[in-house]
Amino acid sequence: MIRLEKFSSSIKRVVGIEELTALELNGAKYKVGVNSQHSQNIVSVDELIKFYPLFVKEAGNRGFDIKNIVLSLPLNHYLEARILQANEKPNKIEQLVENITNEVGDKVENIAVYPQAMSSLYYIKKEFDEDLTNKRILFIDGGFNSLIIGLTSFGENNELETPIFHETILNQHGVRDLLEQYFAPLLKSKFTDLSSNLHVLNRIFQEEEIYNGITKVSVKEEKTLAINIYANDIFNKIINKIDSKSLSYDAIAIIGGLNYLIGELNLEGIPVFHTKKNAEYLTTLGMLEKNPDFTIIDGGFGDVKIGANVEKINKTTKTKLFN
Repeated sequence: MIRLEKFSSSIKRVVGIEELTALELNGAKYKVGVNSQHSQNIVSVDELIKFYPLFVKEAGNRGFDIKNIVLSLPLNHYLEARILQANEKPNKIEQLVENITNEVGDKVENIAVYPQAMSSLYYIKKEFDEDLTNKRILFIDGGFNSLIIGLTSFGENNELETPIFHETILNQHGVRDLLEQYFAPLLKSKFTDLSSNLHVLNRIFQEEEIYNGITKVSVKEEKTLAINIYANDIFNKIINKIDSKSLSYDAIAIIGGLNYLIGELNLEGIPVFHTKKNAEYLTTLGMLEKNPDFTIIDGGFGDVKIGANVEKINKTTKTKLFN
């Protein structure tokens, strides 16, 4: 059995009495997972690396064993770092590991770093019980702040090959874009004082209702319409982009929250791996499939996902590891 948890990756710097229950980073005190108008949303990989130690500490405080951990980086930054690593040049993988080592200390002994999105294919391969050896897989991951697409395959050793094509589109077509560009405009025609806070929009989207000052009003119709327009737009653009490069694929894997937003996809002759079961945890589960004895901390621009085998963690802790 696997334990999975997530919390918002928003960061709030605190002072005064709130410092007593906050986490320390570079001499300052922060709370993570707090969604308020004073919270800071992480929008760049440099911010992600800077605040990653807080996510590791939070995982420890939630009872996860952080002695051996696997962290994730956005696919494009991970692949770029691997090239720099091969040439013995400074890179974001080494920067992330060094930051964790310096800020978290000897409570962490072993750190591995995996790519987001692509790593989920290890779990998908097992979950769907498919022989994907030497088959080219088009993977599509709609994250909070981006859309990631790529083409890769499993080699004979059951390891994923370096993608022959990949592209990360920031601030377009991710869940953030769905909320801001598709969902919010439909709401603003009815609710002129609608908050522009992304986490507030996301809560309205998930709950399918909004409070208008008097009562709660259903926005299910607006949500459905936004999803339909959004899904149609992104899939047309993705397929056209791949076709324009004369690239072929043998299967499609839908990763992340996109699985919750789209219905069944039927493409003639092309298997589509699409599941709503733990959809937002697919990258986490993929990394756990490769590292069953480690705790996975998958830090993203919207949420941080944590996963570990139950036998490898403490379900509860009476004393917090960090403060």
